[in-house]
Amino acid sequence: MTDDYMRVDLEPDGTCATAAIPGTVCLVVVDPARMHRDAFRRLAGETVHFDCVGSGESFATIPKLGRVDAILFHVAAPGPDLVGELALARERHPRATIVVLAGDVDAHVEHELVQRGASAVVSTSLGLHEVFAALCDLNGDEFHQSVTADARVADVAAEYGITDRQLNVLGRLSEGRTPQQIAHDAGISLATVRDHLKQLRAKLDCSTAVELVVTAHRVGLLPNLARPLR
Repeated sequence: MTDDYMRVDLEPDGTCATAAIPGTVCLVVVDPARMHRDAFRRLAGETVHFDCVGSGESFATIPKLGRVDAILFHVAAPGPDLVGELALARERHPRATIVVLAGDVDAHVEHELVQRGASAVVSTSLGLHEVFAALCDLNGDEFHQSVTADARVADVAAEYGITDRQLNVLGRLSEGRTPQQIAHDAGISLATVRDHLKQLRAKLDCSTAVELVVTAHRVGLLPNLARPLR
């Protein structure tokens, strides 16, 4: 580790594996609620090594800053104003990681926010350490897919008793793969694939493959399925 890098604990209790980030992350917090802004500033400093260089109720009200590595937008629900805020933030700081922390956001809205400049859209149902991990993602490697989706899917899968292999089969089914193709791709027998599908239909109370995919999307097992089968 050189002097230009440091190790950062991603878990509040320090138990999670650490990640290397360049220097101190210069963070801007945008939240209409003053209490929330102050809380994020304090918790960021305590949990990982951030330097909160600015905050405000909207990005437009924050004076122009020099170096900004990460920007956190905390909103109850994304609206038209957020789109303009994202555009301004991206214009001023084209290389910054921009994270939107919001309540339930459907795939269409999430896609639009990313198109407008967000690096990640993180659910408020996730832990703070995952929010801070997203803010540390200075390379913009589509963290919203690996954290937001994966964490949500894991929780839902556990709730329904769905195994990782069954989840993999379900994902391939949603891509339009036949049981024969799934068996070939996964290196397992056709009988095993059919057994996984049978168990999935039972766990999600479905009778057909189409119903299985639609239900899986509805409950959150296929969050990246933009157009579920109907």
